[in-house]
Amino acid sequence: MERSRIFFFVVVGLTIGVLGLNGLAFSAQSQIATSRTHTVGLKSDGTVIAVGNNNYGQCDVENWTDIIQVAAGNYFTVGLKSDGSVVAAGNNDNSQCEVSTWTGIIRIAAGGSHTIGLKSDGSVIAVGANNYSQCEVDGWQDITHIAAGNAHTIGLQSNGTVITAGDNFYGQCDVGAWADITDIASGSDLSLGIKSDGTAVAQGDCDYGNCSLGGWTDIVQLAGGSYHAVGLKSDGTVVSVGENDDGQTDVAAWTGVKQIASGNFHTLALKNDGTVVAAGSNYMGQCDVSDWNLEVPETPDLDSDGDGVLDTDDLCPEEDANGYDADQDGCADSLAGLAALFKAKISDGAIRSKWARLLILWELKKAQWAVHKGKNRSAIYTLHALKLVLRSLKSSQMDKGAADLMTAYVNNVIWQLSDQQTAKKTTKLCSKYAW
Repeated sequence: MERSRIFFFVVVGLTIGVLGLNGLAFSAQSQIATSRTHTVGLKSDGTVIAVGNNNYGQCDVENWTDIIQVAAGNYFTVGLKSDGSVVAAGNNDNSQCEVSTWTGIIRIAAGGSHTIGLKSDGSVIAVGANNYSQCEVDGWQDITHIAAGNAHTIGLQSNGTVITAGDNFYGQCDVGAWADITDIASGSDLSLGIKSDGTAVAQGDCDYGNCSLGGWTDIVQLAGGSYHAVGLKSDGTVVSVGENDDGQTDVAAWTGVKQIASGNFHTLALKNDGTVVAAGSNYMGQCDVSDWNLEVPETPDLDSDGDGVLDTDDLCPEEDANGYDADQDGCADSLAGLAALFKAKISDGAIRSKWARLLILWELKKAQWAVHKGKNRSAIYTLHALKLVLRSLKSSQMDKGAADLMTAYVNNVIWQLSDQQTAKKTTKLCSKYAW
């Protein structure tokens, strides 16, 4: 088998290990992504750093701001901004960086030479190389997650099934029988999926044992390399199978990990303290991350209006307006109210799946971050994504009545944020109504 196979890796956006279940105060989400020979780090303040091969300018990301997700393809880097727009740097030979006109994006993925975007309405768009029809995603609907391989694309539908497009030489697109999937990832010619019970499945190029995931349990994230696969467990430890010629699967000692990423022949992990560790090939400096810390200290929590809700969770931080009910249906409109409902439904057992709790919490955190930054449009996109998550959950994961109630809350918050977007400033909305 040809070892020099082109490869990328992209993180699809669920860096869920960073999230806690006890508090919902604002916290920006750090993240890593890595490709064949470069690695990208998203800091908690929305800025980006990179190391490794920069022959095409793929590491020239130091001026990026307001980024909420990063993805790394072969010799190019993509960033999703908080307003739903997308930026890119690096090799553009196949127009894979032609994303400047994209809007309304809530997740991104980068393949070998193509870029994928998930829109807030559940549809998908793509640019770049299409020699294997990997960009033929125009008809996809009801998608909640995306991933991209060297020349194939994967989409997770809200009903837990998976669809694909592109190269199927190794059977990496033969996922029609998959069901009950909650997240997806990809290797070069490999498709990976997490089931609702925390087990994992794989399909594609398995010649090095990289599909031998049968004994894995409690998995919350997956990543794939050229010939190895990596899994993050709910306790922050990491497991790996497949080729280990460069030490890329020597991850058993890692602890306190909240997110993983995998490149050609290397593996990286973001730890809870914001530091990054690496194993495997470093021939282009892609593993030179020992001095990274992606957590930027935050300013102290404030409660400007003294209403008991921190400004980071408060739709109206200058005025006590958190009980406003836009459509008089009994559902408070604030993110603080939505967060309180979320915690209450955990307490009463209505959200039965740990994975469901993490999915919901991830979207809540992103919405809080966007509001905190004054990016109401981005918060609206994120809340639409949360509605897709709620719709995708099965009764075994979350009580339907609780999901419907949370959806009603989400609709109210979207309504209020839309009104604020028109008014441009949150304080204008707070003073518009007689409370």
